[in-house]
Amino acid sequence: MFLTLVLVVILLILYHQNRSLRYFSSRSTPGPHPSLFFGNLRQLWKCQSISRQLQLWTQKYGPIYGFYEGAYQRIWVVSDVNFLEDVFIRQFSLFTSRKPIAIFLNPNEKYPNDIVQADVYSLHYSFDLWGPIDPALFYPDRHLTQQSQSAFLTFGLGPRQCIGMRFAMLVIKLTLIRLLKEHTMVQSNKLEENWRLNDKRVITPQNCWIRLEKRQ
Repeated sequence: MFLTLVLVVILLILYHQNRSLRYFSSRSTPGPHPSLFFGNLRQLWKCQSISRQLQLWTQKYGPIYGFYEGAYQRIWVVSDVNFLEDVFIRQFSLFTSRKPIAIFLNPNEKYPNDIVQADVYSLHYSFDLWGPIDPALFYPDRHLTQQSQSAFLTFGLGPRQCIGMRFAMLVIKLTLIRLLKEHTMVQSNKLEENWRLNDKRVITPQNCWIRLEKRQ
């Protein structure tokens, strides 16, 4: 009797797992093939860079696809700018994360265990948006066009853009003005020798060596 009960429980777990992992395929949404219990976590664990893996999946499956962080955490990856504009602006009330507003506007609709998230990595390294200069190269002039300004999502975009953006830009400008007013920045050999990047949620340098000379 006990073994039968255990077998039934195992079968129910497997059935529920398999059903959960058919979420994207049942909606004709492409994406990497998941495994039981782990989803696509094994593939992410084996890769050296999660952002590079997302870029490879975007190239393979297109601008809209899905993958699983475990068996129940479903992640939508969207790098289509027009689609994001349609979701976050034209149909904002349907996808807002402000739950009281969503419940007030759509009292009969629920979105459990779903995440709508912009694929910022693929957008920030897209040749279509940042070319013809390689997006991985430091080229500040690429930010001068209106298209690039709309594709730069470090602080988000639209009416819900991070309110700290203007404060951050103000601090950066004041720091540079104060620094360059008294010093001249010259090339340092240690910059390239010690340049290492941390590729996590945000790509940041471990250190940045610069050389300053006092103005005469």
